[in-house]
Amino acid sequence: MARDDTRQELLARVEKLSPLIREYADQGERERHLMDPVVAALQDAGFFRMLVPWDLGGLQVDPLTFYEVIEAVARVDASTAWCMFNSGGLAISAAFLHDDAADAIHGRDPRSIMSGTLYPPGRAVSSQGGYIVSGRWVYASGCWHASWHLGACNVYEPGANEPRRDPAGIPEIVMAHFPRAQMRIVDTWDVSGLSATGSHDVMVEDVFVPDAFIWKFMAEAPRGRRFRDPLYRFPLAGCSPTTACSSCNRRGTLAAGRGCSSPLLMERVQPGAVVVRDVRPGVGLRHGEIGQQNATGFEVIAEPRSAWIVS
Repeated sequence: MARDDTRQELLARVEKLSPLIREYADQGERERHLMDPVVAALQDAGFFRMLVPWDLGGLQVDPLTFYEVIEAVARVDASTAWCMFNSGGLAISAAFLHDDAADAIHGRDPRSIMSGTLYPPGRAVSSQGGYIVSGRWVYASGCWHASWHLGACNVYEPGANEPRRDPAGIPEIVMAHFPRAQMRIVDTWDVSGLSATGSHDVMVEDVFVPDAFIWKFMAEAPRGRRFRDPLYRFPLAGCSPTTACSSCNRRGTLAAGRGCSSPLLMERVQPGAVVVRDVRPGVGLRHGEIGQQNATGFEVIAEPRSAWIVS
């Protein structure tokens, strides 16, 4: 299927799912996580696997398609879009894992969902064949339905109180992947907006993570054989929920505000301006200003692949 056809097909799936997402949006905000029927529908549509390679059963779409689908969902419900971007973007992390680990996460379970957090760093103690990992990470959006979780960790030698450092004195960081059964969700997400993202804390205690499920955070980290497509040379930060997702959600949510009557999400202040209570209460954001900022970012993403491929 051609790239443009894929994009249109995915956008058509968003339109088809919109009534279901709207139906459960308020309940999700009350329960503080996405509702099961919505998650199941997103899985059926392949929305959590847009960046997973074809060889692992994913859709392997280009970044612009990924962003546009997220924006379209944000026009319906910001919490759903945030979880989609968080889980879908983190799927790229498997590119840096051993092939067997990438297959275990994405290949064996076509409904796999990834959650992940980077702060504060956990503790990964060197051990034979892997690391003993402990930590408590905040803002784990989508963890309620996640089957795997990613956590950033500082590396420690056994018995050490200070993290291992590179020659420049920078603490060594690794990304550890562990299954849902090994993690514990700590109920901390009690907020006034984006409640349905379920961004609770996640904890693990003395969990052994094999080397195959860990990669070292560094420039030009090696990629697995299923991740040779130029898509997987796209900067990892470009799929971070704290960067691009904020942009897509803001743009989509504001667009939805033109016809939105729900006082829970936003109120009309004047033509062309809204207060987005679901993101930052009391801050007025103009459609035109946001649209101009995001248009620039989308233009960069839409440039020929050679412009963002890193050799």
